[in-house]
Amino acid sequence: MLDLAFEIVRRMRRGNLVSIEGGGRKSKPVARPDGLFHAGMICFDTALALAKDAGLVADEIHFGDIRARRVRE
Repeated sequence: MLDLAFEIVRRMRRGNLVSIEGGGRKSKPVARPDGLFHAGMICFDTALALAKDAGLVADEIHFGDIRARRVRE
């Protein structure tokens, strides 16, 4: 799971990812510290949710609302 999270952040840093909406626009690379911090938080939160769903992590473990920890809206 950790390798996958690092691979996701690596691809975000490289950029040129296809949009999930399928509009044809490609994303810019994530390069600024705030963007990298947010990308890391999203990857961690997603990995934690998947681990909880698979029963690998106890449901009592939580790190709060991810939207409350965002650098900016």
